[in-house]
Amino acid sequence: MERRIKLLHIIGSLGIGGCEKQLLGLCQRMDQKRFDIGLLWYAATPDSMVEDFKKAGVKTFFVDKYAMTKARFFMNMRKVIFQFAPHIVHAWQPSAGFWGRCAALSCGMRNILMSYRVEMRSGILETTPAARLAEKLLARRSLILANSRAIAESLERYFSIPQSRVRIIYNAVELPAADPAAARREIRQELGLPPYQRIVLMVARQHKQKNYPLFIKTAAEVCRRRSDVTFVSVGRGDMMDELTGLTEALGVRDSVRFVGIRHDVHRWLAAADVFCFTSDYEGFPNAVLEAMLAGVPVATTAFPGVEEVVTDRITGCIVPRNDEKAMAHTVETLLDDQAFAQLLAKAARDITKERYGWETLLNAMHEVYVSLVQGRHGIEQAGSGT
Repeated sequence: MERRIKLLHIIGSLGIGGCEKQLLGLCQRMDQKRFDIGLLWYAATPDSMVEDFKKAGVKTFFVDKYAMTKARFFMNMRKVIFQFAPHIVHAWQPSAGFWGRCAALSCGMRNILMSYRVEMRSGILETTPAARLAEKLLARRSLILANSRAIAESLERYFSIPQSRVRIIYNAVELPAADPAAARREIRQELGLPPYQRIVLMVARQHKQKNYPLFIKTAAEVCRRRSDVTFVSVGRGDMMDELTGLTEALGVRDSVRFVGIRHDVHRWLAAADVFCFTSDYEGFPNAVLEAMLAGVPVATTAFPGVEEVVTDRITGCIVPRNDEKAMAHTVETLLDDQAFAQLLAKAARDITKERYGWETLLNAMHEVYVSLVQGRHGIEQAGSGT
């Protein structure tokens, strides 16, 4: 009988987000007859998905990084690795990539994966001189994964990791079925809106990266001309005071709704008329993919790598960053030109179903894990560009 591969994932937190949802989806779908999966995380959040991982049969380990010294935290990570005794350690995102890989290497681990899910940029902690040096050293001992070409390019730019050494595996997306007519009616009732009100939706956590001020400024531009549109934000509310203050300053407090974390995003997408995404940078945005799969016409900012997700005026509309007038014009075009909007939405849904299914991602990850254990991925020659 073939032995089970023991796989330990390491990630900073389990709060609801694109990376965390991708990891959960992967764990839920992997063959547990072939894989014994563990998960180590170290930052508590109020919206933790730990129970979802447990339901998926994942063995969970929590080490509270912020309740102890860094030295003790590191030693406790090593204890978990020794206890679980994985064949592979798979770290997700830069913080876990540093701590997890250092701990794994100190335990004598050879099979180490590092997944980058966000573009490296100047001015962030992960691209300081010290971080660059650490990554150059750690990259030699780990197989590097990215979920977009834009991320692979940024790794070469900041860490001198050749793109030929980065394996690109795109995200997967899936949504529960929703009844659009029922969703449109029920969501508008929940918000206290009339049945005819148009909804412009954004799904994203409130983080500087997502540029929510642009979303609100766009709402101000649109709602200055018309009263039949409401802008709705779904996501964790970490910037509520700042954003609420901006809605008041721009006179659109009643036209912008922040509904917080929702576990029925598919219903909110089914109820929306336009999906508006205002991010400054991304890895490979699940929220945009979900909107495309749901058949909602997308207006998105031109962050690096967006062309890997959206083809302008074919599967969505790409708008310059920090240009609320251009975004407002695009949103109104999608609201008013139904034939154009439906054409984009159908093309987007078709291509998302074709390219970003879970079977494709699972096959790719399965090949990576198995070949790593079998020694077919020499770390110094890690991966092959795709």
